[in-house]
Amino acid sequence: MYDEAKTEIDKVIKVREQHGWKIPSQITQWTEQTWYASATAKRDNRSLYMQYYKVAEEILFQDIPEEIIVVEFVNQNKHVLNFVKDKNKQGFFKYDGLIDKPKIGDVLKVRFNGDGSSNNFYKVITTERAGEDVASDAIKDFEGELKITQNKGIGFVGDVFVDEKFIKNNELCAGQTVHVQAILSYNKKRSEWGWKAIKVT
Repeated sequence: MYDEAKTEIDKVIKVREQHGWKIPSQITQWTEQTWYASATAKRDNRSLYMQYYKVAEEILFQDIPEEIIVVEFVNQNKHVLNFVKDKNKQGFFKYDGLIDKPKIGDVLKVRFNGDGSSNNFYKVITTERAGEDVASDAIKDFEGELKITQNKGIGFVGDVFVDEKFIKNNELCAGQTVHVQAILSYNKKRSEWGWKAIKVT
């Protein structure tokens, strides 16, 4: 990896020259070697960093346990997602730079940086999608007859809440037997936990 090594060495030299600092003898020795003369410096080593950053993070943060959460809502404009872990933990965090295009129902493995703030905002150190074999207490599959209220247009599959938009988008009808995936959701008006349909399965 001579090109990458020369890139790093040249950056060290540039910074030290800008500040009038002495160039270490080890750096000077490297620049006098044959491999350095034949190597081509790159603009930067970002591609190299990206190749190994996951491994580096695992080493740095291995003492911080991973937690399994489910994406409840995504604000793409602000790059913020709401999540729920269980009835004791829910909140939101900025996902920009951590995970690409999260969507409702995604099961994630995350490492939180401390506890959430008073408004349930969390700082996250690492985030990645969990495998399909990873279970979560915040997401379940349900099957049953869809009942729709005539005045509000909302529905229920057993105890699972089905909102009007979900019914329309999936072209569901009252009395129809449906299989849905539901997420654990907190109803602020009623101050209670329940289940909300997020996908027809």
